[in-house]
Amino acid sequence: MTLHLVELFNKKAQAHYAKHTGINVDIQNIGKNTDLIAVKEIKHSQEIKPGVWFEKNVVNFRDGNFANTYDLYWNPNQIGLLPAIHSSNRPYSLFNHTKRDPSIISTINGSFYFLTDIADSRPQDMPYDFCIRDNKIIGLPSSDEAIIYIQNDKLHTKEIVAQGMMEIGDNKIQWCGTKSKSRNENKAILYNSKCANIIRIREEKTNVQIGILDNTSIRTPKQEGVFDLVVVKNKAGVLRIKQINKGGGTHFFSGIFILQIKGDVKKFKKGDIVKPLLLDDLKLDSITSGMTIGKKVTDPYFLKSGIGENRDARSIVAEDINGHIHLTVFDGSKYIPGFRGVSAKEIAKFYSRKKYKWAYFLDGGGSTRLIIREHKKLKAYANYIAFRKLKNGMFLWDWRRARQIASSISLHMVKN
Repeated sequence: MTLHLVELFNKKAQAHYAKHTGINVDIQNIGKNTDLIAVKEIKHSQEIKPGVWFEKNVVNFRDGNFANTYDLYWNPNQIGLLPAIHSSNRPYSLFNHTKRDPSIISTINGSFYFLTDIADSRPQDMPYDFCIRDNKIIGLPSSDEAIIYIQNDKLHTKEIVAQGMMEIGDNKIQWCGTKSKSRNENKAILYNSKCANIIRIREEKTNVQIGILDNTSIRTPKQEGVFDLVVVKNKAGVLRIKQINKGGGTHFFSGIFILQIKGDVKKFKKGDIVKPLLLDDLKLDSITSGMTIGKKVTDPYFLKSGIGENRDARSIVAEDINGHIHLTVFDGSKYIPGFRGVSAKEIAKFYSRKKYKWAYFLDGGGSTRLIIREHKKLKAYANYIAFRKLKNGMFLWDWRRARQIASSISLHMVKN
């Protein structure tokens, strides 16, 4: 976009926000902002469809901060409701994705994906860990993480160990992720683009955080007696061996994933078809779609690490004790004083065992967004002060579309 179009777009967004809040926002200096520029939501609750409810609320903190919350939840036993998991190798707008499919009642941003502001190369697929798309396996996990998946038209979550079984040509092999507690040198060690490190820094000019790809450690280990199988997918979604590298040293982005193996390299050849069979004890052929998600909100990790104190916007998927599935966002921004968002430690208090069976983080921060279809109109909740950084260094205040994403979870109304 030209400078003129960006300025015009931002002026319209600024006027829209000022009309509703009485507050003027300088989006180009958002990282240096020192004033509270957010307003508290009006509490509200309604059943927007049979078996589907939507609630707005406000969380107030003792230090004067607050967070607006938006919660869409449904009864999975209600006839005509169908959950779905969508992922794409091309970034997309959650708003546009929902707009294109009139059967969608609500959509929330999905899980973590490959995102940098400065990188000289990109992975072969953006949802770079466990991923099943349209009944086809796109990626396998390199670390022990929770997953969410659709099986028999129902949404499930599971905390998996990154290990399993796959068939390559005429061989059946056991594999494990390089960061998994199940790692065993007698198994094929799996590497993927999630093994790459993203360095987080703040730009001196804007004070906005950006990510830079670390190229100092982005290859499989080099060692004697091993070989790397580089696995790619063709246009039909079939996984195959593209390359065999003796001695290791393969770039993580060379394939959908890389398997480093000790043993007889003659058992494998280029072009061999790769069929993942098991992930932990889960049969993969019964899953229609799925992806890696974040940690459980009550994970001890947040009690031991300073990261548990950091506030930001948060996205959550959960199941309460009544069996209702919740898509919830906690609004906030690390760039807005008094509206910093919610920390992981603070989130845990909302999801006690007395109220919820499970709750997991999705990708928070700038990706946080919940879209609701109300009376045939789409409304976007959370990250109203969202912006996209353009190549010319300017910020586009695209509050409807916000940051583009690579995956999402949605609820559909289907005809019987």
